Amino acid sequence: MLPYRPLAVVCLLSCSFPAARADEPFHYPTARAGNAELKYIHDAPVLTVGGSPDEIGAAVGGLALKPSSRLLSFTRDLLKAEKAEETWPLF
Repeated sequence: MLPYRPLAVVCLLSCSFPAARADEPFHYPTARAGNAELKYIHDAPVLTVGGSPDEIGAAVGGLALKPSSRLLSFTRDLLKAEKAEETWPLF
């Protein structure tokens, strides 16, 4: 019975830590810009674009890329939170 004692201690200690509270999940804002529209269908973001290549690029950049810029810094923010930012050059 002694071999199970460390496992029981680890289980009890892990249950004593409070659960971490997560931020709100990321959602694209619904919007329209020229011939483009970003909307949700069955909880999935759908981007509809039309026009010339320049118009399509501007619409995708404005409706999809600009709001998601915080996703690009996710890895670095996670490393900062874990006090491991010095490992950033490895990524």
